[in-house]
Amino acid sequence: MTGVQTCALPISLGNDVLASVHLKCYLDLEPENVVARQNYADLLLRMEQVDKAKEQFELFLKEAQKFGPEAQKLMVHTHSRLMSIAQMEGDEYSEHLHRGIGMYYLGLEKERNPDEFKEEDHKPEAILIRAAAELTQARMLRSDQVKSCWYLYLVWDKLCCSQPANRWLKLVSQEASLNQLTPREYEAFQLASRERETQFPRK
Repeated sequence: MTGVQTCALPISLGNDVLASVHLKCYLDLEPENVVARQNYADLLLRMEQVDKAKEQFELFLKEAQKFGPEAQKLMVHTHSRLMSIAQMEGDEYSEHLHRGIGMYYLGLEKERNPDEFKEEDHKPEAILIRAAAELTQARMLRSDQVKSCWYLYLVWDKLCCSQPANRWLKLVSQEASLNQLTPREYEAFQLASRERETQFPRK
């Protein structure tokens, strides 16, 4: 993995249709260019092609997760866009879910690059607490969805609160809907589960 690639294609030429055609062709050749995919999704959203935009944002998330901390700022942007789409569609669950995940990545990014934020901005810990509240709301609305549980584990684990973190990780392992996780999320879940088994072996 060489890192997040930039997108050299100009998309602010005043012709959204032409720009979208160029970006789609570019992505056919460079499908792992997450910046180009995010730009394409933003463009589709601006063109009010909401379903196609959502599809591209979801594809972006799967690819961007491969880059780890380097892609955190991009992840915040995409979850913010998906949150806005959920608001437009009246999807309360997705609104809370994407706001919570976006806040989780925002907390990580602020911890990683504190100089890029204003001094009066909330501390990373406060942002993570807010993320937990949003994700809990999502879980209450859709108890059949595993993604909120997984990110609640990540939030509490980052806050070094082992008891709630272990409780949410255990709930993830009991869910039958693990296919809702992306490949990278599932891989991280498997690793976290193995580490938990090492720390708390079954009797």
